[in-house]
Amino acid sequence: MIRISYLAPAIIECILDGTQPPDLTVARLNTITNLPLAWNAQKALFGIA
Repeated sequence: MIRISYLAPAIIECILDGTQPPDLTVARLNTITNLPLAWNAQKALFGIA
């Protein structure tokens, strides 16, 4: 299970604002086994600028 504390602040902000990409769901987060630690790589993975 992914912990929200490992997500880039920009991703968390998008989720809280409700502006995340439509495919960024809890189900998708639960399927990711190798979450990049680099925040830029996380943003690229989820399509957040």
